[in-house]
Amino acid sequence: MTKLATSRGMTLVELMVAMLLGLLLAGAALSTFLASSQLARSMRGAATVSDGGQSFTSYIAQQIRAAGHVDLMERDGQWSVLTSADGQVGAPNSGDGSLLALDSAGNFPGLYSIKGCSGAFKTPTTLLDFACAPDVNSTVSSLTVAYQVLSTPEGWVAPSLAETFNANRGFQTDCGGRGTRTGQSATANPAGDLVINRYYLDTAERRLMCIGNGDPSRAVQVAADIEQFQVLYATSQASSTSASAISRFVLASEVNSMVNGWASVVAVQVCVLAVGEPGSSAAGSAGTNVFNVDCSGNAANANDGRIRRAHRTTINLRSGSRSATVMP
Repeated sequence: MTKLATSRGMTLVELMVAMLLGLLLAGAALSTFLASSQLARSMRGAATVSDGGQSFTSYIAQQIRAAGHVDLMERDGQWSVLTSADGQVGAPNSGDGSLLALDSAGNFPGLYSIKGCSGAFKTPTTLLDFACAPDVNSTVSSLTVAYQVLSTPEGWVAPSLAETFNANRGFQTDCGGRGTRTGQSATANPAGDLVINRYYLDTAERRLMCIGNGDPSRAVQVAADIEQFQVLYATSQASSTSASAISRFVLASEVNSMVNGWASVVAVQVCVLAVGEPGSSAAGSAGTNVFNVDCSGNAANANDGRIRRAHRTTINLRSGSRSATVMP
């Protein structure tokens, strides 16, 4: 009779060793996966705070440089505005006394080519009301800029070719892409040949918003994942302490306290604090991350595991946007 071979299963020790090896391999794979996920979150967070902040500061710099721009070759010509400005002495008789304010005093009374608040405007959707709300917060500034662009896509219109001018065909739009003339937008207020954009921070949603005169009832988002929006100003006159303010940047509240302060603003500094997604800041890196400093120079909050980076830019204003008023 043939002897059958006996079969033997795994012993308990062999089974435990196999399970341990499997757990070690699974742990190594999980650790690699978690490290890769953290690296991906950190890279996405770094990209968010870099691209988002740089894009907005570039955009707002263009807006600020345009503040006070007047199209001197417009349909009716603006040379009378220059003549009026040359003879202006004393306090501005309309808004900040800039060429833009003088030119548009009829349809845009009290206009400022650039004006801000250390906090919020009292009536944000009323774009010709430049009064500030009483509470001051240096990192939630509001900013209004106004300017005029070329009247038609063809550019300068010669007086002899008036038939080519169409007041409703211009490419002049507000921050929401809406036309500012009544023929372009029935909701424009104030309507006319000027763009008025008002920027502010929606702290609850971490986003920068803009209200334009194409439709002041509809705010538009211009940047997401922003926690701070700080705007500072340098002027060409002495401050309330008699020290020259040209060498330092001050809050809008201090410019408001100056005599003709907004007419003498010559430079603007903008800072935004961009924030990444949750978990984008690796554990233990908050104390060594040089980017985790807010717009006031303080250590940025890192308890929520979000990477943060402050972006700052300084813009010199066009000389033509400033007032022709003689400072007292």
